[in-house]
Amino acid sequence: MEHSSEISVLLAMPEDSQMHQVIAEHLRLAGFRVYLISTNNQAFRYPSWWAWVWVKLKKILARDEFAKRQLISKVLLKQHDNLPDVDYTLFIRGDVFHADFIRAIKRKTRYAVVNYQWDGMNRFPYIWQTLPLFDRCYAFNPEDVREHANLLPATNFYFAHPNRQPENVLPEYDFYFLGAHRPDRMEIINQFSKLAHEANWQLQFLVSSDDEHVRALYPQDNIQIIHQNIDFKKNLDYVQRSRVLVDFVVNAHSGLSLRTFDALGYRKKLITTNATVAEYDFYHPDNIYIFDGNNFVGIADFLARPYHEIDPKIREKYSFYNWIRYVFNIEPYQAITLPK
Repeated sequence: MEHSSEISVLLAMPEDSQMHQVIAEHLRLAGFRVYLISTNNQAFRYPSWWAWVWVKLKKILARDEFAKRQLISKVLLKQHDNLPDVDYTLFIRGDVFHADFIRAIKRKTRYAVVNYQWDGMNRFPYIWQTLPLFDRCYAFNPEDVREHANLLPATNFYFAHPNRQPENVLPEYDFYFLGAHRPDRMEIINQFSKLAHEANWQLQFLVSSDDEHVRALYPQDNIQIIHQNIDFKKNLDYVQRSRVLVDFVVNAHSGLSLRTFDALGYRKKLITTNATVAEYDFYHPDNIYIFDGNNFVGIADFLARPYHEIDPKIREKYSFYNWIRYVFNIEPYQAITLPK
């Protein structure tokens, strides 16, 4: 990116799968001066017994269900009290931060405070309370953008890695899937794993859950149950070592997952249950198979066809480097749109 070395960026987001470290790294690779504030609200430890009492009293007496979030904001601001003014602030999942924190950060930001909500807006409704505080808010779910005029469109993105797997290295796995256990996609995961077993396909299917009883819900041996989130860099390693990526969509939204863009960036084939992918400009039936959850006819033919190279300009549009310029409105960039 040209001229970005003088631009300072604050990144504020949750610590899920260490994704915050990967995004911060790629902001630096793009030439930005980066400051990072990350949070893990679930693992938060109260700084004192009195702090715990204060939160409980606010919840009971004032019916403030966000009292803990407010305390976390105070702790974060104290930890980063020497934070300098920055040019831009990027929030990802702004719903995990209290409004007081966002206001404080906005006072330290010269140009724009933007938020990217890479989950359905209604899955974490606190975002509606903080939405007016952002200069711009981007959403990846087409339905959210259609229904709310104050939301701007943005898809997910892929990271351009210099250590991409050489094309002549044979993949270790036929199919790769990583996702949390959810009842709305449990049946289809089991159906696919059974098909894979019958076809002698090698799966790397990782289903995460902290419930020890979940194992019984996935009877196939080719499904692994993991009890801790995988580091995002490890996830990308599995992506590179797989022939085909698999994406079982979450029913709460129709936006395209990160897995879709991993496939685009790494030139991998994709099997997905998200039929809306056909409405995007990078879709090609040789590369993406839309699986209805019932009919497996056509998968073998899909796997046999060679990968269709996508127009480099289209691929570039969905790279993180174009994405960050787009959300900050720093020319030049390609605008990112969602299906109408």
